[in-house]
Amino acid sequence: MIWFTADYHLGHGNIIKYCNRPFRDVEHMNQTIITRHNARVGQNDIVYHLGDFCFKQPKAHEWERKLNGKIVHVLGNHDQRNDLKEKLEKGVVAVGQSHVFVAHRPQDVDHRYRLAFCGHVHAHWRYTELRGRVIVNVGVDAWDFYPRKFDELMQYKRIGRRITRGL
Repeated sequence: MIWFTADYHLGHGNIIKYCNRPFRDVEHMNQTIITRHNARVGQNDIVYHLGDFCFKQPKAHEWERKLNGKIVHVLGNHDQRNDLKEKLEKGVVAVGQSHVFVAHRPQDVDHRYRLAFCGHVHAHWRYTELRGRVIVNVGVDAWDFYPRKFDELMQYKRIGRRITRGL
C-alpha cells in the first residue's frame, strides 16, 4: 500500500499553537501522530512524507523507527536541521496509471503535471487549482492527523466547486 502525508513536526511544541492543533502538549501530539500513522500504515507499506517530519531534531531516525512502513522523505523547510540523510527535494510518484508530482511547498510543484501533492499549508486548504492543475495538500492538519491513500486524496473529483482557487 502507498500512503501520503506531510507536516508531522514531531518534537515541535510551537506548532501546536501556530496551527491550533488539538493537543495538550508536544508529547500528546507526538504520540497521537505516531499512533494514527501506525493504525493505518503496515510494516511493508510505502509512505511518502512530503516535508517537515520533525523540527530541529538530532535524532530523527528515532522518530522514524517508531513509525510503520518505509518512509520516503521529501525535504521540507523545517527538515534542514534534522539528521535524516535521505531526502528528496521533489519528484514524481507513479500510482497505478497516475503520475503525481510531489513537493513540500505548493509553489514548488511542476505545473507540467495535472496532479500534484504537497504539504506546508497545514489546514489552510485540502485542494487548490492553479493553471488548470490540481494540487492536493496531504498535510496531517487537513486530514485528522492520519496519512492518506491515493484514492482518499482524490476526493476532489467528487466535490467539484468546493476546490479552493489559487494559493
